[in-house]
Amino acid sequence: MQGMQPNIFYELHELEGKLRKKFPKKSYYNMAMASPQRKPFQPAVDFALEMIDETRYMDDMGLECLRRAFCEFYQRRYHVEVNPETEVQVTCGSKAGFAMVALALLEEGDRVVLPEPYFPPHYEVLHKIGVNIVSCSVEFDMMLEYVEKLCHSGYEPKMVVLNYPHNPTGSSAYLDGIVKLTELSRKFCFFIVNDFAYALTAWSKAGNAPSFLQASSSSLRFARHRNTIELFSMSKPYNLPGWRIGFVAANHIISRDVFSVRSNFEYGGLGPFQYAATEALTEAGSGFAYNESRIYKARAQMVMEILGKYDFTFPYIPEGGMFVWAKFPKIVVRGFANKVLVQLIAEETGVILTPGSAFGVSEHLKDYVRISTTWDERWGLAVVSERLDAVGKFVCQLSKDV
Repeated sequence: MQGMQPNIFYELHELEGKLRKKFPKKSYYNMAMASPQRKPFQPAVDFALEMIDETRYMDDMGLECLRRAFCEFYQRRYHVEVNPETEVQVTCGSKAGFAMVALALLEEGDRVVLPEPYFPPHYEVLHKIGVNIVSCSVEFDMMLEYVEKLCHSGYEPKMVVLNYPHNPTGSSAYLDGIVKLTELSRKFCFFIVNDFAYALTAWSKAGNAPSFLQASSSSLRFARHRNTIELFSMSKPYNLPGWRIGFVAANHIISRDVFSVRSNFEYGGLGPFQYAATEALTEAGSGFAYNESRIYKARAQMVMEILGKYDFTFPYIPEGGMFVWAKFPKIVVRGFANKVLVQLIAEETGVILTPGSAFGVSEHLKDYVRISTTWDERWGLAVVSERLDAVGKFVCQLSKDV
């Protein structure tokens, strides 16, 4: 097993703490981590309070009523039938769910496709297991073409790890492409894992990103999705990040293997939160999530409009999620290492951003920065706008000094 690095967001939290001690009179604005600051879905909170005495260990697979609520949600939204008894289990968030899936299905030396830029914890888990990670573009058609070439060259992967809507770029998948990838996985016998954490923050008019379980069939039971695993999270759409409620959906054979690993690590989330999550997986909860996604879309547009004035560019126009993936003006990145540049921005403007180099090993990622749109409502749009302007002006000044 290989070594694992601390989470980049822990490093940025430490940076913020050091700056606050060094400059105690200065205000800081964390736009690095995607931790929703808006009010949560209130009916879920109310239900959690009603069930506050439920402090016992929960069912190892997760509460039956929650698994049924999840399956009803998938049937209603994606027209996919999932068996609540054997094909879904509750996890402590989708990040933990991914770790359990990877530990259950992968061995050292397996080939895994992980498009870059990637979600850092995905890489760290795979690296820890000791798999052979191969990277490609996150643009869906380019990723699909790359996987197809691997397969036809005799280098088929054991697993393809995706997360659409994509963190950090906001790019999306489309159903016809998902069907093609699913057919390829059946033919060449590899697993597809989609971390669907931003499922309900898609910005289409319908607010609907496609589920990878939709491909070709409405049922997992007929083994038509025997190679597909989907992770789902309650954190982002309902503003409940601290509750740590997620799901792993897969056919019963994969679910059994994942459960064998997971049951040795956790009993699932706190009881009141599991009960309350059933309230969020209703039509009313979906309406709440849709309205929240409109807010994040407007915020992303504001970020791009402001930073665009200072020669930042945006190779991926986000179609969902809670981020903007921005490219620094070229002249700036020639003079500074990516993490150094982010630290300089934090020291000068008080704005904490995530360096692009945290999302992969490719050299070009040092040209990028990720901006989270989950900022605290109490800051006010005027302050956020002023701080983003400060970032742009400071970067422009650095350009002149290089």
